[in-house]
Amino acid sequence: MDHVGGLLVDEVKNRLRPDLRIHVARTEVDFWASPDFSSTAMPTPVPKVLRTTAQQFLATYGSKLQMFEEESEVAPGVVVWRTGGHTPGHSVVRVTSGGERLTFAGDAIFPVGFDPRLAQWIRT
Repeated sequence: MDHVGGLLVDEVKNRLRPDLRIHVARTEVDFWASPDFSSTAMPTPVPKVLRTTAQQFLATYGSKLQMFEEESEVAPGVVVWRTGGHTPGHSVVRVTSGGERLTFAGDAIFPVGFDPRLAQWIRT
């Protein structure tokens, strides 16, 4: 909900280009198609709200999803890599330009889900 829920707001949806592509790990899509929160501790209304948001998102943007398995170059110099994290398909993004490099790993460091391969990928 906090990652894609904003795309469901009319003021945002109305500003998106018709050729919008959303790059996402297939594992993430599979998870949100049928999320299992049985081993998590969340306030009572949260799982229902998350499921509802996921259903709305998939119904609205399902045809716009560009799914990948492990890693994908989504544009020149922009690589997305599935690391897992607080959801199974959590991914990080690396942008490379002119010899400079930036890795965005938002929400990746959670004690129960951090994939140690991330540290290696960031260094390389």
